[in-house]
Amino acid sequence: MARDFPDSYKPTPIDRVAGRVLSTGYHHEFKKSRNNREVWDAPPETVPTCYTPEPIKCLMGQRKGSLVVVGYLGRRRSQFGAKKGQILLVRCDCGRYEERVARRWRKTGNEIFEMCQFCDQRERLKVSHLPNAERDRIENLNRARHGLPSKDDEMLEKLHTKLVNFYARGRDPKQWKKHRRK
Repeated sequence: MARDFPDSYKPTPIDRVAGRVLSTGYHHEFKKSRNNREVWDAPPETVPTCYTPEPIKCLMGQRKGSLVVVGYLGRRRSQFGAKKGQILLVRCDCGRYEERVARRWRKTGNEIFEMCQFCDQRERLKVSHLPNAERDRIENLNRARHGLPSKDDEMLEKLHTKLVNFYARGRDPKQWKKHRRK
């Protein structure tokens, strides 16, 4: 026969190991960070394909990083009622759904790093304890794997472009240091 304990009974650990066993444990929940995009575990209702604009239909099925366009949510409106932008429904490889603005989706950039905000936070946590040099090395490896230039090459290219534009304007090379500080 089981012995019934009163509701006020709370076991007290006798040492540190017993304390870990009796404790409720640690639980970490990812929180939304740095943006206010909507996130869903199941897909929300989308605009039917017959009412979807043709430029948006062309984006369906397009992949950027770990995101794929799966639907059209309509146009976003500002607080005054004006139409702002077309909203896409994208699905991450982890299974979550998120909204993205169509205009930003069409722009080229860091396509390999596109992911939902929860996966992004998870990736940041993976490297948060690493020194900056190691983080840069890992990022450059990812860039090389996807055929993109390293960050250093990108910065050199931007500096070269600025120098070419500076000399094209007919300015004196001695003024470059003053110009660069601005």
